[in-house]
Amino acid sequence: MTWLDIALATGMYVVCMHGVTIGYHRCFTHGSFKPTRSLKIALAIAGSLAIEGAVNTMRAVRDSP
Repeated sequence: MTWLDIALATGMYVVCMHGVTIGYHRCFTHGSFKPTRSLKIALAIAGSLAIEGAVNTMRAVRDSP
C-alpha cells in the first residue's frame, strides 16, 4: 500500500460521506438544504458512489408511514 492509495481512499471517503450526509440526508430526505442545481447533481452522484441506492428511494423512505 502506497501513500497514493491512502490519499485516494481518504479522498473518496470524504466525497462519499458528503454525498450521503449533505446530499441524501439533508437535501433529498429532509429538504432542509437548498443547493443550486449543479451542486444537487454533484451531491446525488457522490451519494450514489457510496452505494446508498437511488435518490428516489431516499424520499420514499421519508414519506412512508
